[in-house]
Amino acid sequence: MQVISVGPWLAVALLAPLIFCPLALISRRSAPIIALILQSISLGITLSILPFIATGNIVEINAGKWIDLGPMNLVSYMAFRIDVLSWLMLFIITFVGLLIFIYSLGYMEHDPYVRRFWLFMLMFSGSMIGVVTSNDMFLLFLFWELTTLSSFALIGHWIDRESALYGSIKALMLTGFGGLVMAIGLYVLMVATHTSLISVALSRLSTAPPTLVSIAAALILIGVMAKSAQFPFFTWLPDAMEAPTPVSAFLHSAAMVKAGVYIYARFIPLFAQNLYVACGALVIFAVTAMIGAMYATIESNAKRVLAYSTISQLGYMLSAFALSSIFLGVSRIVPTSMESVLVLLSGFAMLAGMLHLLNHAIFKAALFLATGAVEHEVGTKDLDEMGGFIRHMPLLAAGFTICVLGLVGVPLFNGFVSKWMIYQSLIGALIRSTPVTLLLLISLAILLFGTALTAAYGIRMIYGIFFGFAPRRDIHVSEPPYVMLVPILILAVGVIFLGVWPNIALALFHILPPPYTVSVVPPPNFLIIPVLFGTKTSLSMVYTAIIFSIAILIGLFGFLGKAKIRTVPEPFIGGESLDIVVERGVPKAKIRSESFFLEVKEVFATVRRKLNADVAYHAIAKAFDGVSKGLRCLEAGHVILYLGLIIVGVLIMLAFL
Repeated sequence: MQVISVGPWLAVALLAPLIFCPLALISRRSAPIIALILQSISLGITLSILPFIATGNIVEINAGKWIDLGPMNLVSYMAFRIDVLSWLMLFIITFVGLLIFIYSLGYMEHDPYVRRFWLFMLMFSGSMIGVVTSNDMFLLFLFWELTTLSSFALIGHWIDRESALYGSIKALMLTGFGGLVMAIGLYVLMVATHTSLISVALSRLSTAPPTLVSIAAALILIGVMAKSAQFPFFTWLPDAMEAPTPVSAFLHSAAMVKAGVYIYARFIPLFAQNLYVACGALVIFAVTAMIGAMYATIESNAKRVLAYSTISQLGYMLSAFALSSIFLGVSRIVPTSMESVLVLLSGFAMLAGMLHLLNHAIFKAALFLATGAVEHEVGTKDLDEMGGFIRHMPLLAAGFTICVLGLVGVPLFNGFVSKWMIYQSLIGALIRSTPVTLLLLISLAILLFGTALTAAYGIRMIYGIFFGFAPRRDIHVSEPPYVMLVPILILAVGVIFLGVWPNIALALFHILPPPYTVSVVPPPNFLIIPVLFGTKTSLSMVYTAIIFSIAILIGLFGFLGKAKIRTVPEPFIGGESLDIVVERGVPKAKIRSESFFLEVKEVFATVRRKLNADVAYHAIAKAFDGVSKGLRCLEAGHVILYLGLIIVGVLIMLAFL
């Protein structure tokens, strides 16, 4: 593994969307062209450095000092670092982002605020690139906050909608709170390791004060939870669905929510230093995966279903990275004979998380775009007002179905491979005696329950939009414009491609960032599903395939095998009501999408009411309100008070000289 140093020009090219985003304000006609050019430049640079990354090298950019805090022995650098993890995120941001930009040409064509839309889309894209390439904690936090501000503007894009403004403020409040807490954690880590460089800080953890390391890990974890919409901070994501569909696809499936996932993956050595933090993180992530799936089953707004689904899938990929940190931490306290096995499983879980990160970005972005295309034609997001659209939108229905099968985890679609690997790492540790066996068993049960629900609400969406009964006769729909349809189909092809040939990605991810080495992870042919490809097998692999398949079947039969009688209200059937019966999965009359799992939905709805997940948002809002009222007292117009504060500030600065 070599470190290749390049000049600042590479950073300028990568950050082109952020640096040159004001150009989008020149004119309405030129804004999308400028956006496509700038995003294409970043994608081109990303692809150009792939040969260096694929051979195990690391690309570094150091543009010199940025901030010198001499009295605190801290120096901040304009430093960037690209390894395989950073490159994966770069590819998602630039490639999936470019497809979303192309889709936006059709979706936002007549929007009155289109110049502002492109300005903040470019700002967000460049800020995310900065987050995943920064090797300095000060720089990381700067880009982190820029993503928060640009997402605030994008979620509230339609300023004449009260729901959009509420969603943007809520997202700003919760993710902003997480960012502030994470900033404190980064500062504690800098103090503990005496450096602001992330790569150097992670290499010094073994000699840093354990208490400070644990505090830093806990605070950074809160930032991860807020940004990636984990319990109890997840309520901002469904409310952010008031944003335009391209914003939802980019921010809330391919980029912004992945920032927290990236931070956890980047700081795995930090979380491995404190098993209590890592184990607590696994519990939170697994519970979030289950809660998100539960809420998705009782939601009728198509975009909010996808939002809760995103929350759930983020829980899955974060669980994989949490497992990696737990296995790495446990490997240091077990006998030598077990150490190598746990380090192997740690690398395997890391690999699974990275693959699911890529897979989710592909199929979820396509699902958001497809749902937006349906909304664009129909004028509604309500599943109860959709149905039977496959006759009018066969290509869109095919792309949507493929991506749902990837989400559910059906064999030969990309989600199956990455989810199988997550369960494989869990069961691989369970069949061995470790200090965290009970925790792993509970997590496995929770995640499998979430997998079953994923199959249920996934099939529900396909049926409700494209195959179900059309409740409205006045809807005339057709395939969306090609500029909107083609990006969806390209992503759908990616779902099949990575499902059939996952080695394409695994061969690259095989070269993991430190603390892993190439020799720690098994060769790529070991990772292919034995049932499908006839390669090496093991007992844990067989267990994984069986349990995973049972979970999917439970979800499918939960939808198809439930006999229900529903009465359709008069407006939907030309003035007459109609009883609809489904017996053993065969409808005797056409069925509406809501007609599924009524008892289970009642239970989940009760859980949702009792949980009152917005309590975190209201608590943070009250805290900010109290602080603002306190600070207001300092702005009372008293000159003596202002003079006293200035003197105190000067004395504090002199104390550090």
